[in-house]
Amino acid sequence: MSCRIKVCLLLLLAASVAIEGYAIYANAKVEEEKKIQYLCLMVQPVDFKPEKHWNLTDPDQYVLEAIRNPGVYTEPFYYEDSTFWYAADENQGPYGYFYYNGTYYKYDLDLINTLLIAYRLSGRPSEYWNLTNPNKYLLEAIENPGKKL
Repeated sequence: MSCRIKVCLLLLLAASVAIEGYAIYANAKVEEEKKIQYLCLMVQPVDFKPEKHWNLTDPDQYVLEAIRNPGVYTEPFYYEDSTFWYAADENQGPYGYFYYNGTYYKYDLDLINTLLIAYRLSGRPSEYWNLTNPNKYLLEAIENPGKKL
């Protein structure tokens, strides 16, 4: 075999190893959930007694975070992880008032519509697409596998 053919084969082998190595690193499963299940909560103390309100007796960590930081949305959380929704008055919807520890609060919800989760895969799946220009959210999901973003 001539030297030229050997060099070409060697270059092809090196290129295929580099491409396969990149593909193994880059293969990731990205789940995108488009459900209104992730929420942020914000509360504001009010200086009046609302006509419609409900008594909150046992706030969870998300409500306590919102009370400690009035006017600021909490970090996103899965709605089933909070007991707030089981205690809340269903007639008030996503906006309303509650009473806790001697203070009336107005609450507001911000609904998170999309959540990305990426998982690194050990092999190449049968169906995939090449990610050529990821945005910052996809990059963050790939750099933090298994973490909900």
